Amino acid sequence: QSYWLDSAPAPDALVRSAGLASAEHPLLAVATTLPDGATLHTGTLATGTHPWLADHAVWDTVLLPGTGLLDLTLHAAQHAGTPYVEELTLHAPLVLGADAALTVHVRTESPADDGSRALTVHSTADHRTWTLHATAVLSPAVPEADAADAAASGAWAGTWPPAGAEPVPVEGLYERLAEEGLRYGPVFRGLRQVWRRGAELYAEVGLPQEAHADAERFRVHPALLDAALHPHLVDGVDRVRLPFAWRGIALHAVGATELRVRLAPDGPEALSLSVADAGGSPVATVSSLAVRPVERERLAAAARGAVVAESLYEPVWREVSGRTGGAAPRTVVVPADALDAEGHPEEVATGLLDAAVGVEASPEVVVVPCGWSAHRSPVPDRVDLAVRRVVALLRVWATDARFGASRLVLLTRGAVAVREGEEVCDLAAAAVWGAVRSAQAEFPGRLLIVDAEDSTASGDADGSAGLRAALAAVAAEGDDAGQYAMRGGRLFVPRLVRLRPATPDAPRPDVPGPDGATPGAEPWDAGRTVLITGGTGTLGSLVARHLVRRHGVRHLLLLGRRGVEAPGADGLCAELRELGAEVTVAACDVSDRAALAEVLGTVPADRPLGAVVHAAGTLEDGTVETLTAERVSAVLGPKVAGAWHLHELTRELDLTRFVLFSAAGGMLGNGGQANYAAANACLDALARFRRDRGLPGHSLAWGLWAETSGLTGRLDAAARDRMRRAGVLPLSSADGLGLLDRALGEDRAVVVPIRLDLTAVRDGGGIAPVLRDLAPGRGLPRAAVSGGPPPVEDDRLALAGLTPGERAHALEELVCRQAATVLGHSSADAVRPTRGFLETGFDSLRAVELRNRLGAATGLRLPATLIFDHPTPGALAAHLDVRLQETGGPAGGRAGAETGAPAGAETGPADGVGPVAGAVTPAAPELELLEKALVASGLLGGGAEAATAGPERERVSARLRGLLERLDAPHSEPAEAEDAFADASLEDILDIVDDELRRS
Repeated sequence: QSYWLDSAPAPDALVRSAGLASAEHPLLAVATTLPDGATLHTGTLATGTHPWLADHAVWDTVLLPGTGLLDLTLHAAQHAGTPYVEELTLHAPLVLGADAALTVHVRTESPADDGSRALTVHSTADHRTWTLHATAVLSPAVPEADAADAAASGAWAGTWPPAGAEPVPVEGLYERLAEEGLRYGPVFRGLRQVWRRGAELYAEVGLPQEAHADAERFRVHPALLDAALHPHLVDGVDRVRLPFAWRGIALHAVGATELRVRLAPDGPEALSLSVADAGGSPVATVSSLAVRPVERERLAAAARGAVVAESLYEPVWREVSGRTGGAAPRTVVVPADALDAEGHPEEVATGLLDAAVGVEASPEVVVVPCGWSAHRSPVPDRVDLAVRRVVALLRVWATDARFGASRLVLLTRGAVAVREGEEVCDLAAAAVWGAVRSAQAEFPGRLLIVDAEDSTASGDADGSAGLRAALAAVAAEGDDAGQYAMRGGRLFVPRLVRLRPATPDAPRPDVPGPDGATPGAEPWDAGRTVLITGGTGTLGSLVARHLVRRHGVRHLLLLGRRGVEAPGADGLCAELRELGAEVTVAACDVSDRAALAEVLGTVPADRPLGAVVHAAGTLEDGTVETLTAERVSAVLGPKVAGAWHLHELTRELDLTRFVLFSAAGGMLGNGGQANYAAANACLDALARFRRDRGLPGHSLAWGLWAETSGLTGRLDAAARDRMRRAGVLPLSSADGLGLLDRALGEDRAVVVPIRLDLTAVRDGGGIAPVLRDLAPGRGLPRAAVSGGPPPVEDDRLALAGLTPGERAHALEELVCRQAATVLGHSSADAVRPTRGFLETGFDSLRAVELRNRLGAATGLRLPATLIFDHPTPGALAAHLDVRLQETGGPAGGRAGAETGAPAGAETGPADGVGPVAGAVTPAAPELELLEKALVASGLLGGGAEAATAGPERERVSARLRGLLERLDAPHSEPAEAEDAFADASLEDILDIVDDELRRS
C-alpha cells in the first residue's frame, strides 16, 4: 500500500488554488481579472532570477530596456482582448539593483465606451512606495493603415537583403557603445549585419542559443527587439538616447529568435520600425518610436532610488536545530563575579584563568559569566568597566599557551532581545557582545558568546545542568556562528535580513503621476528644536542641511567639542541661516553630563526640544592585543555616555524622535574595532531599552559612507579595498540621506542602512554568519577587517604535494600573494620578498589579517606578532617552511600553539564544543597513515618486530582502544593519505588521529 503523492503540485495549480491564474510570461507570475473588468498582471524582477537583464546597462546602471516594458504591455494587451497598442509612453526608467527584487504590476483598466483600455506599469521594492514607469492606450483592432504597413513589410523582407542596399560595417560597435555609456552584455549583442539604402537601414539580429527557450514565451524577446534598434547607432552616438514614446504597435507573430529589420526616419528624433522573421513573414510594426536624450544625473537619481530600496536591513534571530544527545565538553565555569573582582583588569583576568586551570588542567571550554545588571554604578561607568574587563580577558587569554586548545565562552543574560516582548536589561552585557563579535574576527573559531535565561546563566562552578545542556546543544548544532541565544531550551542565532514593511500601505498601483504611498514617518516638527550631537562634523552637518532643506526644520542646536571653532562651522551656519533656519552652535563634551544638562537648559521655551540626533563619535582602532583601557574609554565616552546622558536628560520631555547613529560593525564584527563595536552594540540596545519603556528610539547601524569624515578619513585605499572585497560598498551622501528618511519611517528599534554587494559576499570565500540568510553559502570565520579567506584547499593541497625545494619557493610566492591582497594590490609582484612588511604599509590590524590567511593556507597556528618576528616576506616564508617540516606538512587542524588560534579560518580546536569553523579535515587520511606507521614500526603484522614490541605495543593498543570508545559517529568521505606525513613519528600520528576524533 503506497502513501506517496503521485507528483508535487504544479506551480500553476498553486496559483489557481489562490483564485488566480498563471500569467504565462517569463517576467510575470500571476494574472487576475478584477470585478470591474480590469486585469492585473504581477511579477518579480531581479537580476538574480533573470540574469540576462544585467546585460542591459547605461552608465553602469542596469535598466529594464524599453522593449521590456513594451513586451509586458503587449502581453497584457493580448490578455485583455485589446492587442493593438495605440501609444506607450515611458515615464521613469525601471532600475534593477544588484540583488533587490522589484514587484511589478501591469494593470489594464476596464474598457471605455469605444472598447479601448488604459494601461499602467508600476514597480515597488517595499510595497509602500510605487513608481510609475509606463502608461499606454490599447485598442481591440488594428487600424487599416497599420494593417497595410504590415502587408508592405512582407514585401521588403521577401527579397533579402533588399535590392540596392549597401553593407555597413558593424565590427567593434558594442565596444564603442560601451565607451559612450551603453553597456550591452552577450544576450543583447544581437546585431549581426546592417545594410543602408538611402535613409533606410536594414539589419539581421538574433538571440544567442541559450535565450531561445525563453523567446517562445515572450511576445517578442526584449533583447531581440532592443537589438533591432541598434542599427541606428552604427554611425556613432553624440548623446545617449533611450526610447520615450511608442506609437502604433501591432504584433503579428510571437516567439521569434531571429529578425529581419527595417528602420526609417519619422522625424528629427523618431523612427519607424518593421520586423519580420527569418522567412520574411511579418512579426511586428511600430509606426513611430520617439527617443530622447537621457541625462546621466537623472539616471543616477533613479539608481539612487534603487540603492535606497535595497539597502535597508534589520537584525533578527533564527532558531537552529540545537540537536541534543551530544556529550558536553570538559567545561570549567568560573564564578559569576570572577570578572568583576577588585583589581587591575589584566590581573583580574590572569587570576580568573589561573583558577580555571586549577579546576581542570586542560579544559576544552572555559565559561566566563558576564553580568553587570545588578551594579549600582551609573550605566556609562558600568559599560566602560565591562568592556575594559572583557578586552583585558581576551588579551590575556589569547596569549596564554595553557589555553591554546581551549575555547572561551562569554555568558550573558538579558544582553539581546530574541523574541517578541523580550526586554534588553543589561546594556553593559550588550556592549560585550559587540566587543566579542569584533574579537571573533581576530581569533576565528576560538570565541563564543551565549545569551541565556536564568536557568542557564546561574554560573555555578559545579556545572549546572542547564548550562551544560546549552553547551552540548551548541556543540551538536555545528553551526559556525559563534553567537547564540538560549530560550526555553531552544537555540537561536543572529541574522541580518532585508527589511520588509510590517504593515504596508495599500496604494493603487494604477494611479499615474506622483506615485503611491510614502513611509508613514511622523513629520519633523518645524516649530521645535532639533539637537544634533557631532553637529558640525561631516555626518552631523549633512543631517542638519537635510532637515532644513527637505523637512523644513527651522531651529537647530548643533553640539560639538569645539563649537564654533570647529572647521567649517561658520560656513555651515551661514548656509543654514540663508535657508531660513535659526542655528545655535555650542561647544559641549556630551560625555560630561553636567555640561550637557547646562546646554539643554538654554533651549527656549517657545521652541522646545522636539528631537535628538546623536551622531557624535570617535575611533581608536586597534587589535585586542593593543587596546588599552584608555583607548576603550576614549571611544565609549562620546558614544555611550553621551547617548545615556541624552536619554536621562530628555526622557521626561515629549520628544518625537530619539535617533542614534550606530555602525554595522557592531553586528558584523569588524576586526580591530572591539571598542567601537562595543559602543555601537550598546547604542542598538539603548534604542530597544527606550522602546521597552514607551519612549521613541531609533538606532541606525550605518554601513560605510563615501563622504570623508573624522571616522572614515583614516581609511586608506587598502582598508577600503578590504571592505569592498567583504561586500561593503560606500553610500553616497544622497543615498545615505534617502536611507535616513526611509529608516525613520519604519517602526523598528534597530535598522541597518548598508550597501552590500552580495555577490562579493558570496564570492569572498567566507560569509559572516550574520549574513548567511542574505548570501547562502559556506560560512567560515573571516580574517580581520572582513577580508575573506583565500582559497584554502587549493593552497593546502598545492603545498602538500611539493618537494622541500619547491615548497620553499611556493611559500615565498604564497606570502607575497597574500600580503599583496591584504594591502589591496592586484598583483603579488607589488610585494618584494626582501622588503620589510612595515615599509610596505603593514600595521597590527593587517598583520592579524595576514596571519589568519597564512594560517588558513598552511594549517599552522600562527601568532599575531608573525610579521614583527619575521619582518620580510622572504624571512616569513622561510619560517613557515621550517614549521611545516616540523609538523610534517600542511594539515587542517594540526595544533601548534602560540595563540591557539585555529588553522586559519578553516578548522577549530579539538574540543567538540561548538561550531567548528568550516569543513573539518577527514580523519581517514591520518588513519591510513597510522596503519602505515604501525606496520613500519613492527607493531602491526606477524614479523619478529611484532613479537618483541611488548610494552610499546600494549601502550599503543590501549590508546587506540580509548580512541575507539570515543568514536560514536561516522566521518565524512575519506581522502587519500598525504605522503607529506611519511616522516611523522608514531606519536605525532597518534596525536593527529586523537585530534581528529575529538573534533568529530
